[in-house]
Amino acid sequence: MRVEWLLPPEKQLLYSGHEWLLRLIDSVDDVVASRLVLILWRAWFIRNEITHSNRKLSITSSAKFLLNYWETLCSIRHEDSHIDAKGKRPAFIDHVAKAKLPSEHVCWVPPEEGMIKINVDGAFVEGDSAGYGLVIRDDKGDVQLSAWGMVHYAASAEEVELIACREGVKLAAEWVPRPAILESDCLVAINFLRRPGDQRSQSCLRLCLAM
Repeated sequence: MRVEWLLPPEKQLLYSGHEWLLRLIDSVDDVVASRLVLILWRAWFIRNEITHSNRKLSITSSAKFLLNYWETLCSIRHEDSHIDAKGKRPAFIDHVAKAKLPSEHVCWVPPEEGMIKINVDGAFVEGDSAGYGLVIRDDKGDVQLSAWGMVHYAASAEEVELIACREGVKLAAEWVPRPAILESDCLVAINFLRRPGDQRSQSCLRLCLAM
């Protein structure tokens, strides 16, 4: 991970007394601290997989997962809602709003007054575990709720994205019960939500189960 991320030197990652890790995290900037916590979280997950499931995960796949997951979290945090090669489009919970393909980067667009917007994104590595992140903001752009989670044995990026959509809607209904817009960066997931009965792909059943 040091090839991609700036991290504390190895000598600082050794036990040096009571609450050494908390002191280390407090001594670095927010980006370094967040990345360090993600690495430790991933290491603990791998430890549990080996201990309880005897499932071995490669270092390479874990590194790719962390890089993808970090990118996902940053895209949500920095309000990157532009339409990209994956066909990003905003979607209402009860219907999908049509969007034009912009020629350049577009900042996060707030919902109408009195509404909330749910931004979700998933991170998927072939043959490995996956994860998602989501954030719910009001019409002023203030964060009302944010969450992330792991997805075990996911079959595709689309499945992870739909799980993220499901969790976003569930959390919004429970904690921020207002009219809402759901925004995803996965065209397959958006099309599935718009017309679930029209899907004929082999992964349709798994997508239905994800929802």
